[in-house]
Amino acid sequence: VFIRVTMPDGGVATGSGFFGVADAPAAVLTNAHVVGMLEPDSPRPRQIEVIVNSGEHDEKTFAGTVAGVDRQSDLAV
Repeated sequence: VFIRVTMPDGGVATGSGFFGVADAPAAVLTNAHVVGMLEPDSPRPRQIEVIVNSGEHDEKTFAGTVAGVDRQSDLAV
C-alpha cells in the first residue's frame, strides 16, 4: 500500500506498507519513520491515509491509525 502521513506540524510524508498479519487482515505494516514515530518522544501523526492500488482505476483510500511501534526495529502497525 501507499501511505500518506500528515505530521503534527502539518508536513506530509509518504511511504509504503503491506498487509502481513493473518489474524488482522486490515493491519498494515510499515516503518516507524514513515509515520514519524521513530524517536521515543515523537507525537502521533495528525492523519494517516492508506491507499490501496494507488494510481489504478480501483484505488481506495482508508483512514489509518497507529496501533503500535517498535522503534528499535523501525516498525509500525
